[in-house]
Amino acid sequence: MQKSLVYLPIVALVLLYVGCSNSVPADITTADVVSTDQASEDQTSDQGTSPPGACNTTVNPGRVTIHRLNRAEYNNTVRDLMGDETQPAQDFPTDDHGHGYDNNANVLALSPLLIEKYERAAEQLVDAALALPNEQPVESSFQAQFLEATTGGAGNGYWNLWSNGELYVPFEITTAGTYLFSAQVAGQQAGPDLVQIELRTNTVPFASFAVAATPETPTTYTASTHLEPGNYEFGVAFTNDYYMPDQGEDRNLLVYTLGMHGPFPGNPVAIHIEAEGMEGAGEADQGLVRVGVGESLQHTYQAPSDGTYKTRLRAGVDANAPVTASILIDDAVFWSGEIVSPADAATVIEHTGSLSAGQHSVSISIDSSDSEAELWVDWMYIVGDIHVPETVPSPERAKIMVCSPDETDALECARTIFEGFAKRAWRRPVTDEELDRLVGFVELAFAEDADFETGIGLGLQAILLSPHFLFRVELDPLEAGTSAHPLNDYEMASRLSYFLWSSMPDEELFSLAEYQQLQDDQVIESQVRRMLADPKARALTDNFAGQWLYTRKLSDVFRDSVLFPDFDDDLSDSMRTETELFFEWFLSENHNVLNMLDADFTFMDSRLSEFYDIPLSGDGSSFETVSTDGTVRSGLLTQGSILTVTSHTFRTSPVKRGKWVLSQLMCQEPPAPPPGVEALPEPDESVKTLRERLELHRTDPVCASCHMMMDPIGLGMENFDAIGAWRDTDHGEIIDATGVLPGDLAFDGVPELAQIIKADPATARCITEHMFVYALGRGETAQDSCGLDEITDTWSKQGYGLADLMVLIAQHELFRTRQAENTEGVE
Repeated sequence: MQKSLVYLPIVALVLLYVGCSNSVPADITTADVVSTDQASEDQTSDQGTSPPGACNTTVNPGRVTIHRLNRAEYNNTVRDLMGDETQPAQDFPTDDHGHGYDNNANVLALSPLLIEKYERAAEQLVDAALALPNEQPVESSFQAQFLEATTGGAGNGYWNLWSNGELYVPFEITTAGTYLFSAQVAGQQAGPDLVQIELRTNTVPFASFAVAATPETPTTYTASTHLEPGNYEFGVAFTNDYYMPDQGEDRNLLVYTLGMHGPFPGNPVAIHIEAEGMEGAGEADQGLVRVGVGESLQHTYQAPSDGTYKTRLRAGVDANAPVTASILIDDAVFWSGEIVSPADAATVIEHTGSLSAGQHSVSISIDSSDSEAELWVDWMYIVGDIHVPETVPSPERAKIMVCSPDETDALECARTIFEGFAKRAWRRPVTDEELDRLVGFVELAFAEDADFETGIGLGLQAILLSPHFLFRVELDPLEAGTSAHPLNDYEMASRLSYFLWSSMPDEELFSLAEYQQLQDDQVIESQVRRMLADPKARALTDNFAGQWLYTRKLSDVFRDSVLFPDFDDDLSDSMRTETELFFEWFLSENHNVLNMLDADFTFMDSRLSEFYDIPLSGDGSSFETVSTDGTVRSGLLTQGSILTVTSHTFRTSPVKRGKWVLSQLMCQEPPAPPPGVEALPEPDESVKTLRERLELHRTDPVCASCHMMMDPIGLGMENFDAIGAWRDTDHGEIIDATGVLPGDLAFDGVPELAQIIKADPATARCITEHMFVYALGRGETAQDSCGLDEITDTWSKQGYGLADLMVLIAQHELFRTRQAENTEGVE
């Protein structure tokens, strides 16, 4: 894409597109946009619960703050929109969390730094998407006497560098690759050494040579280097000036031409052979070597690889005596033809053919019945491998560039391109006014003498920088007033796709939205189940389960290698994978999710098998389903991932484990401890065990209310150490894993504790709440409670299948409707 259009930041150009007064479209009110300050406030807002008897038939679905795409959503969206797998959002600032999830709209603020990152990502994404097929090599030659130099002066067809300095030519590289550079030079020799030269780019040398050539027989020296796109200067430098005027000694470098050839995808090798240096050469006449009938010039050449090679031969004949000449490689004819140019105006013959890797014998000869016929040879040049594979435009480019300005009116073509891309990027139909503004980028490009694709590229960047791409925009109809109203079908398609895929809708969802079919319960159910069967539903494991079950936190875990020598990155990865596969099994099979608490199976590889001391049936190179019946492992609460992320660096934490169960499985998260609360006492002779230290801690009335619930749960998991390994003792004392929960619910160890949690109605209701909060990207409000109770009740009758829960949430009015807001007076 042409770069010289304008030097305005693309964000400034986008402002022209969205309207000069504001970077947020007029149909999005300022009340919808989250500032950084608001994000920190909303993160801790109290949602409340519905009081008993408060439920009625009127649903208040609330409003979801305009939802910026988080990093995962951005990466997935550009993957599905443009086929880009580079995950550009990994370079964005980390997203905040609200109500346990990083897709909470209330905390997804828009900072100046993030805007800068968006601009850079948009440019890189568009450049990659519009990349053309491999560029064919171009060859250029420059007469030295017309170039610039740091010293010396022009002579008759050359530039004389009479002191150390450089002759150079500026050029621009638009395609990365290997480039061949050459300099035809001669030396005015003086002193004990030959003339020394360097070939340079931007004053940095990449090759050096000792020049034996004299002004009577200039020689071309060639070398290659890899260059990335950018502006460069290629030069030849004279580096060992020698001047002794008293002795009449003056060493100079004469430069005749500079040349460049490229780009090449590989690493071609070039060699320039003066005829005088070839085997069989006789005495030269003005630099030309005679070849008569029955004679030949030979040279041995090493081809670096199989491929395509180009030869050049500069030669002439006696006046009015054409000669048929041949270039043979390994005694096989590589080229043969008639040369008619006289020797004093020798011609350059060029031929391209295939060679295999290895050493080859190259020879030049003539074929004539005239024994007096002769050929005069100046030099020969061989370069290869120069093959550039023919490629077709990428599928991503073809999907965007659906027409060509050569085949139709350029502005109509631009309109077609923008309409298709913007509809998918903005996840809704595009208005004529919006299209007019986008086509304006192409008109701007033409006004600046730039090409069609430059304008298209700017328009595509504007689409990617528009709030309609960066945010999941949901708007209230003008007639909605302040009442609840259904989402339109395109908004519904986006809610479904970002819930289940963390990405944009696919073509089937777009088609259903176009025909207004996404308001039907049966259609919604069929779409949810279809989408869950798609590989893109892996996003639920990464983004929902990863935050609900804390598996994302494993990458931040550190353990002392002396206390826990078994713990390393490989074990951590295996722990994470175990829990992820466990979750995916319940999701894909639609099994009762409450059975995650006491399941008699798990997933293990050889690393976990060794750590858990449970044998595998296979070789352990991949994960397999393993029965845990009769072992200490049974369900989530005994998996290494959960036990590790809920521990401290050097020891277990019954408090963290109890809090995790309460918040993630029962939605009864205790409040943060008040300021000034003392930490647990260190162990001593009178207070040895962690249970005793916690009991001492609970004697403080300020601490007792919360710890009465957390501590028994965490202590019931104490048989597992800080990395989830089984143990019977702690500091030499037998571990007591018994406990009593409110309601006189006694247990001994994790299996009995898990049964209590599983049987508590709060657990199913809590899982519903977590899924709902993730699905809508907002916290639960008091107005949601009745709807969530209704979903949970229906779900219980269906058997608590995880996929069933997602269907029920997607079908519910809380998901499908939005509370309108009276924006009169809002600017």
